[in-house]
Amino acid sequence: MYKLKSMRFRAGYSMGYRSPGIKELYMEFSPVPIVEIHGNPDLNPESAHYFSLSAEYSKSILNTSVSLYQNNITDMITEVQSLTDPRLWSYENINSVRVNGVDFVLRAKLNYGFSVNASYSYTNPTDKNTGKQLLNSSNNNAGLMVQYNYSKKRYNLGVNLKANYYGEVPYNEMDEISGETASKIHNDHLIWNLTTTHKVFSGVILTLGVHNIFDTYELNNIMNLFPGRRFFTGLRVNIHELKFKS
Repeated sequence: MYKLKSMRFRAGYSMGYRSPGIKELYMEFSPVPIVEIHGNPDLNPESAHYFSLSAEYSKSILNTSVSLYQNNITDMITEVQSLTDPRLWSYENINSVRVNGVDFVLRAKLNYGFSVNASYSYTNPTDKNTGKQLLNSSNNNAGLMVQYNYSKKRYNLGVNLKANYYGEVPYNEMDEISGETASKIHNDHLIWNLTTTHKVFSGVILTLGVHNIFDTYELNNIMNLFPGRRFFTGLRVNIHELKFKS
């Protein structure tokens, strides 16, 4: 790292190694009724060489950074769809994969209790043998989170509004009649979530919120399945913080 006033510049290299897990080796499970994923006991460990460059600016209420990276992976373990039955998936090794990417992050504290976090990520995972993008992976993803905090006497309010953008995802689909496989794309989509917390007494926190506010749902996208709009609530009591009048 090199620091220059409010700027920080970083360069990094790391080497990684990962053995396949129990799930990838042996488990057979069905995350949704129309999908079956099978383990593969013949998997090899994967290894990686990771290079990165980044620049960060931080001062007062603003923090922002941009990072460039490349990850070269050998024997990458990933889920592969069966060519004969689109419902079946298994874990396989991909001989050599290169992942180039850019990450951008912005954090800002605003007036009147507001703060904003924004992020954008461009990722290009490529099979080095074929030169093509890996299936079931997205190039573009982004997020925006707006937070608001308010306090008055014995009441504290926290509001968290979050939007996640998921880019297009290429995949293969087999025609059940002809047996031919066609290249297709899952559409990009935006998911909004809202969470509110209410600290009404010392040690008592009530949570209310809704996931997927606008009921975004894509039936065919089984790898990124959102089950529609969901409301939720929760109650937390921190006993050690409770205060009782004598």
